[in-house]
Amino acid sequence: MEPISIILDALAIGLKETAPEIVREAYNNLKYLIRMKLVDKPDTQMVLAKYESNSQA
Repeated sequence: MEPISIILDALAIGLKETAPEIVREAYNNLKYLIRMKLVDKPDTQMVLAKYESNSQA
C-alpha cells in the first residue's frame, strides 16, 4: 500500500467519525444566526419555532 493511500484512508475514517458532529454544530449555528437576525420580529420567530417543531417530528 502506498503512503498516500494510508493517509487518505486515515482521513476518511476520521471524517466518518466527526462529520455528523460538524454538521450538527453548523446547523445549530445557522439556527442561532437566523434567530439573531429575526430577534425584533416576534411573528417570524413564532413561524420559525413552529417549523422547527414540525421538522423534528
